Amino acid sequence: MDTPAAECPALEPLVGAAWAAFRDAEVQQADELVERALAARACQVLLVPHGPLLELYRLEGLLALTSGDEEGLATATRRAVVAGPDEPPPERYGADLQARWTTWSLELQARSTVTVQGAGTVWVDGLAVTEGAPRALPRGEHLFQVVDGAGVQLAVRLVDLTEDVTLPTPGAAPAIVVAQPPAAPLPAPPPPAVAPHRRHPAWAFVLAGGGAVLAAGGAGYSTWLGSGCADGTANPADCAAVQPFVDAWLGAAVGGGALALGGTVLGIAGLPPKE
Repeated sequence: MDTPAAECPALEPLVGAAWAAFRDAEVQQADELVERALAARACQVLLVPHGPLLELYRLEGLLALTSGDEEGLATATRRAVVAGPDEPPPERYGADLQARWTTWSLELQARSTVTVQGAGTVWVDGLAVTEGAPRALPRGEHLFQVVDGAGVQLAVRLVDLTEDVTLPTPGAAPAIVVAQPPAAPLPAPPPPAVAPHRRHPAWAFVLAGGGAVLAAGGAGYSTWLGSGCADGTANPADCAAVQPFVDAWLGAAVGGGALALGGTVLGIAGLPPKE
């Protein structure tokens, strides 16, 4: 089950704390912090910088070396090579880790090209891929974060990259307008004022471009809250009709992980999620 964004710890402080514990010879604490950081990669709300992510994998390798965990060392080294194919570990991390990195670097020569279309940016392991500047990456596990043209993160996931992919990205979020019912002649006397707590019905929220109903939750879009579906004050039947669009926006109900964004499909269907 995915970790809710509100419960997801920021990755960079976890990595820093893990390194501090390791330097203090608190190996068990460092190992626990590394496991937490690894588990938190795919729920990050903020963009993950490349450096801390690479340092996470290096520390994972050092901990595996310390405990004699050969399988864990192989996994950590593969992650480090895939995320930074031109960035071997510094000498201060020891000859053993460097030797393993070199071995896996020779093994992981196959590349897949990530191409981006549109105004957005796809951050892969903390490095930007934009339109007109594709990147050839080692095949294996990568952290993808998709950001629209306004800088709002739309999707984050771990991906096993095995082939070339092209990712269409949107610009800013589609405009959301409130559909008003037709005006009617005012009766006499005028109707009583609407109570302050009254919400717009869920069906009143439509996309300006496509006319599709959308309740936009997450990353800066709070219209779903205003519809009354979030707190139970709207008509349940209306909310049931709107829910598929909320799921599509969050990428939870779209086949293969594609993120439906108004009339534009964010083409990450070709990116299989990490098992």
